[in-house]
Amino acid sequence: MIIESLPIVGSCYGLVKKSVNVYTASSPVEAVQMGIVGVFLNCTPPVIKYPILCANLMVSGITAVATGGNPLAVTSTVNAARMIIAAD
Repeated sequence: MIIESLPIVGSCYGLVKKSVNVYTASSPVEAVQMGIVGVFLNCTPPVIKYPILCANLMVSGITAVATGGNPLAVTSTVNAARMIIAAD
């Protein structure tokens, strides 16, 4: 699909699609909310379930903020969250 190859839009589409596949929710919005909660729970102490993926998410998130929303950094942040959801 063309939408999957666009920098930020494709990553967000992949995040929604993966969230819907992983979490059986009644709507994509609910699935994304559950996905974000899942990422938060997997990346906070006392047990960090995926330390390398969580470190990648943190670094890419900081980079996205520091660069003022650079499309490459935002895409990397969304992809890191998608990988954590997929691993769950």
